[in-house]
Amino acid sequence: MINEMSVSVSSLSLRSLLIVLCITSSVWLAFEWAAFRHVDGRNGYERSWIEGLRDPQDPARMIGSPLLEESVRDYSALGGYAVVSSIILVFSIFGGLCCGRSYVRFFLLTVLGGYGCSMLLKLAFGRERPSVVPHLSHVATTSFPSSHAMVSSIVYLTIGLLLAQPIRDPRTRSLFVLTPLCLTAVIGFSRVAMGVHYPTDVLAGWTAGLIWTIMAFRIQPLVFSPVETGTLGADRR
Repeated sequence: MINEMSVSVSSLSLRSLLIVLCITSSVWLAFEWAAFRHVDGRNGYERSWIEGLRDPQDPARMIGSPLLEESVRDYSALGGYAVVSSIILVFSIFGGLCCGRSYVRFFLLTVLGGYGCSMLLKLAFGRERPSVVPHLSHVATTSFPSSHAMVSSIVYLTIGLLLAQPIRDPRTRSLFVLTPLCLTAVIGFSRVAMGVHYPTDVLAGWTAGLIWTIMAFRIQPLVFSPVETGTLGADRR
């Protein structure tokens, strides 16, 4: 019974992600259209959003209080390599102890494959980082798409969906989907506020992350049985 519930839970959750994907991609397209029609062109339109988040008297500082700026830094770190790598390691150990190697294989294939895809997309597009304001974070790669937005959405949504699979209560299942969505939204916003990404970089990262996660969980039942990935402690092969 629990295994059958796991498959249906995944389907319900994925339908919610499809709705979010439609909204995100629509906002991205609307943003691109507005940028195309802007008098200063695409980059000029996007630069205005970045500048709007900075103190007009001191562009090196964000608008608002120093506490807000520090909070934005903290949220941005949740999508950084050190934090995300630590979360991947901890969840892999947890999955291996509670659910078996097949559970961990699916998780690692999804998140590491998503990371590799984000790096390939960056190489393919090669968009330079915005330079309109001083960066509040060190960056070493190209701008499009935002790997913070893409990879954090893949990692946190994959964890949430896997944890939601054996849960029966629909409100609790929804929480495991809503929480990572809100978290990745804040992470993406923080990258624009820190001056290291254009808004479309983040929107593209969210879109790509959602597509990758949905595809992974569509493939999951074809490659991994519900017994292997759907029930905590059910299988340790």
